[in-house]
Amino acid sequence: ALIVTVVAIIIAMKLIVNPTKKVSKTLDGIVTSIQNNEGDLTARVDVKSNDEVGQMASGINEFVGLLQENMITMRQSADKLQMSMNVVSNKVAESNESVTSVSSSTEELAASMEEVAATIQELSEYSKSVLNQANEISKDADHGVDVVSDLQKVRIRHHYLCIVGFMVIDILARRMNIW
Repeated sequence: ALIVTVVAIIIAMKLIVNPTKKVSKTLDGIVTSIQNNEGDLTARVDVKSNDEVGQMASGINEFVGLLQENMITMRQSADKLQMSMNVVSNKVAESNESVTSVSSSTEELAASMEEVAATIQELSEYSKSVLNQANEISKDADHGVDVVSDLQKVRIRHHYLCIVGFMVIDILARRMNIW
């Protein structure tokens, strides 16, 4: 009976405890690097089985992949927003240079503002998507709280970008005497 117990403990250590510790250690490394703004979202947990531990590792990998895709999309949206803001800035400069072309410049500015608004809406939708995904993962992973905290930081940064965008729009609107 003692030998069977020892063998069962050794098997449990190899099949459950050790793989779980490896997954947890890898996840801790990913979360810590994200918290330090050095997150490598290409990092994945090694999946070596199809049991519960393997399914947990696969779920973590899937979440990190979705997070990576959303971060790329958010970055692309931020780049679009920057390009739109540059277009708006150029249009304002053109309208200041030529009083006779105010009407056409105003139309182009309005189109650029619509593009800025659309980009801000897109950022908002992606932020909501990231937040929803983080909430689902937090139900399944003990370390989900740290990930959600990081996602909140992303949402705050997004909110800040939105505020800055609205401030730019407000400044431009005041210069153009739209308000």
